[in-house]
Formats: sequence, structure tokens, C-alpha cells
Amino acid sequence: MRFVSASLAPVWKLFVANEISEDAPASVTEPIESYTLPSGEVIKPVDVVFEEERANLNKILGRLVPVGTCGLLVGVLEAEDDGVVIYGAGADWWWTCYVNGEKTFGRPRSKYPNGNSRGTILKTDWVFPIRVRKGANTIAFHLQSGTYWSIGTGVLPFAEGQDAGAEFQVQSTGFEVADLQLIGNTTRDPLSYHVG
Repeated sequence: MRFVSASLAPVWKLFVANEISEDAPASVTEPIESYTLPSGEVIKPVDVVFEEERANLNKILGRLVPVGTCGLLVGVLEAEDDGVVIYGAGADWWWTCYVNGEKTFGRPRSKYPNGNSRGTILKTDWVFPIRVRKGANTIAFHLQSGTYWSIGTGVLPFAEGQDAGAEFQVQSTGFEVADLQLIGNTTRDPLSYHVG
């Protein structure tokens, strides 16, 4: 797999309801304008516009939500080609990222009581590779609020000295990427990445 350039759409959709399960983003493989809860209730989203790759969800909602409130945040990433993008996220406080319905990385409450474990809430809090296809890719997050519900997310540049043709290898242990090692330009596909 090769590094490819990508950019995020400026407006995302946030659905808020405590019935939204941790695996809800697995069913989101394209942008959505409504979400049907397990109870059958259909909910509409609130638009989220990121400022400097961050969004204060309490501010956008116009209220302070209780700790543990669940949300589904959906956006679009445009990729120039099939390949891999270096991506990052941090949220207050628990989260899981899916790309085109596939779980990629996260800090869900069910596995990480300390959640994001970093108070910075920046796209650089947790950095991980995501597989993308040429064109539109759907990014969906399951979110669970902390005290100051916010998220930072975005595409990160390739490693210094590497270009879009750089190849890499990832070693994964369960749900956390333990090592991202650039191995230079090669013709093989060295991606050995999975989530548990």
C-alpha cells in the first residue's frame, strides 16, 4: 500500500442519542442525513464545522451534555487514489473511528476506562494509518462525552523525507497500533494491520 494525499470535507454530521452503540459506525458506509436508533426512532443530525481541525461539540449543541452521552459523527475524506492515509484523532473522552464501515482505531469506554487519556484533544493525540479508496471515503466516529465534549481529527503529513510513494509496515497488537515503521519505497504491499 502507498501513502496517498487526502482532505476532509469541512462540514460533518453529528447524531446524538444514548442508544447509539459502540459498533453503530460499522453500518455507516456513506454519508447519511438521518440515523435510525434500535428503538426505531429516526434522528436528524446537527452540522459540525471544524475550526483548526477541532470541534467543541457542547458549544455546537448549545448545551453541556452529561458525561457518557453517545454520538455518531460522520464526515467525508477525499483521497487522490487507493492507498493509506496517516490519520489522527483525540476526543473528550471515549471514541472509535471507522472508515467505510471498517473499525480502524479507538479508545472506547468498554476497553479503555481512561478514554483518550490525553487532555489535549488534538488530531495528534492518537495517530494511525487508514486504508482508503480513490474518491470519497466515509469517516464515522462513535463518541462518548467526557466533561468538555470535543474532538480533534484530521489527516497528518507523511513522515519527513518521505513522499507519497513511501511504503510502510504496521505492527498491531489488538486495537492499538504499536509501531509504524517506514521501510522506504518498495514494490511489495507490506501492510500487516488489523484491529481486534
